[in-house]
Amino acid sequence: MRYNIKGDTKSISDALAYLASDMNFELSKEGKEIRAEKCPKGFSLSVEKGRIAIAYATTPDFCRALSIALDADKRGALVRVRQEPSYETMGVMLDASRGAVMKTEWIKDFMRHMVRMGFNELMLYTEDTYEVDSYPYFGYMRGRYTKEELKDIVAYGNTLGIECVPCIQTLGHLDTALRWSAFADIKDQPGCLMIGEEKTYQLIEAMIQSVREVFTTDKIHAGLDEAWGVGLGNYFNKNGYKDRFTILSEHLVRVVEICKKYDFKPMMWSDMFFRLATPDGGYYSAGAKLPWNLPDLIPGGVSQVYWDYYNNSENFYDVMIREHKKMGCPIIFAGGVWTWSGPSVNNRQSIESTIPALKMCKKHGISHVFATLWGDDGAECDLYESLYGLQLFAEMNYDSDNGETKLDEMFRVCNGFDAEAFQVLDLDDFDVPTFRTDEPEFAELESYIVNTSKQVLYQNPLLGFFDKNFAMAPLHRHYEDLLARLERMDAPPKLKSMFECHKGLLKVLLSKCDIGIRLKEAYDGGDRAKLSVLSSELKTLTQDLSDLMELRKKLWYERNKPFGFEQVLVRLSGVCELTKLAYQRVDSYLAGQTDKIEELEEERLYYNSIERPHFLEYFSRKIMMTRS
Repeated sequence: MRYNIKGDTKSISDALAYLASDMNFELSKEGKEIRAEKCPKGFSLSVEKGRIAIAYATTPDFCRALSIALDADKRGALVRVRQEPSYETMGVMLDASRGAVMKTEWIKDFMRHMVRMGFNELMLYTEDTYEVDSYPYFGYMRGRYTKEELKDIVAYGNTLGIECVPCIQTLGHLDTALRWSAFADIKDQPGCLMIGEEKTYQLIEAMIQSVREVFTTDKIHAGLDEAWGVGLGNYFNKNGYKDRFTILSEHLVRVVEICKKYDFKPMMWSDMFFRLATPDGGYYSAGAKLPWNLPDLIPGGVSQVYWDYYNNSENFYDVMIREHKKMGCPIIFAGGVWTWSGPSVNNRQSIESTIPALKMCKKHGISHVFATLWGDDGAECDLYESLYGLQLFAEMNYDSDNGETKLDEMFRVCNGFDAEAFQVLDLDDFDVPTFRTDEPEFAELESYIVNTSKQVLYQNPLLGFFDKNFAMAPLHRHYEDLLARLERMDAPPKLKSMFECHKGLLKVLLSKCDIGIRLKEAYDGGDRAKLSVLSSELKTLTQDLSDLMELRKKLWYERNKPFGFEQVLVRLSGVCELTKLAYQRVDSYLAGQTDKIEELEEERLYYNSIERPHFLEYFSRKIMMTRS
């Protein structure tokens, strides 16, 4: 379609040029007229009697409105829409530190998806994946962004009305940098800087000076989370024991001074204050006893980022926000789209944690919110799988009363994709009971539920550590259903590699989820004919794993810099070799070359001492009901 956008277009003209191809329209003076004008907040639009009008406050407001308007015009529908965002900033944090460093062209593409949904902020989480002058080992062989690349990303974001914010680390989470001997004298713990050491602050200043050169914002996320054992390693050997709240406060004062020197207003993850206040170091512990003078220990102007993607209760978020208010600092909330629990997104947990969290943020007047897309443990999940979950964040921002009910429709309108295709990507959606912190027996099983596909993928078929658990649920039927649904769908052309990779993964999971169980049963029953059949199946599985490696490699090299893929390759190669070993061991047994298979002689136990058959039976019934 051809459109002529007239009126107040100065701030959006460049963004429209970037978006035209994605949104399948052409800017032309001969096209249908769209009247654009400014308004104080949010947007309003009308599509009626062949006329389109949009009033908007920001570029993301306009782009979201345009998505709705063009869809209505295409369908010949008459619409009037008025929406105002609940939050001043609604952002996305992309993890570029856990192996995958997304190429700049794909970050730009991702930002175009963001702006059509209405997001106005992008954080790049870079532990050591950015250049720092005079520190060649900082980010060495990690695919770090050059200053030119970051400047390009920032400029592109500014054009779209997306503020790009540096998200770095100035205390913990620096394992990949501190592993080098060049940093030996400023290392407290393996991933934690030495507080109080002047060379530490020279490095931190170099970090902050580096990001100041490329980012135009006055915001900086200084990290400071999960600094396990801070003050108890080399710091303790050098200085003896010192109150850990005190040393953290001293460090924070120095970091804030450097931030202010470079005209940054810092924010930090809040969890360390809670962890130091509990005997078990827990973030969400009900027994946290924050120091009465904590507001005095935190330098003025430091925003506290309350991150939480693990709780599904409005009451829990309400309590935690109230606890954060006691700190006397501005509060920012970080939710999450679950891209970190395995080889696929977990949409269910993303949705069930996001809705109550954002409701409580709105209740408490928190005005800055962002969604994290972590890539823990090797970035196995492609970040584009997060788009469906991010649409929920956008809907809770602009239309919180109807956010969930209109999610699928708005995903199609803003992203141009079929919601069901992205729902099928969630390999671990088993329709299980909601985990709540007041039900420890269910919470204990959470890891079994949220990353079952990862356990299936990587376990040794001869050892079957998870087989006793897997035997209680019809996983084969679950994966068979997902694969059939995925094969019926037409993958979006630009995401073809991602969907092909999922098909390859499901093919592996379909065989691997119960092959260890069937091996054990055939071996215990002396069924040599069945063992022979399973040996052939293991050979086929070996080839399927090899094919999956190629699909993963294609997707990775298409989307990311090459650094980090070696971890994925080593894991899948290892599973492939273990599967090959399994059929070799079976063939040797069947040929009489060995009188037993020691691995199959062992009794199978519940993984990690978890034995809750009543729960697993419920789990099994739910799958049977939902898939029938």
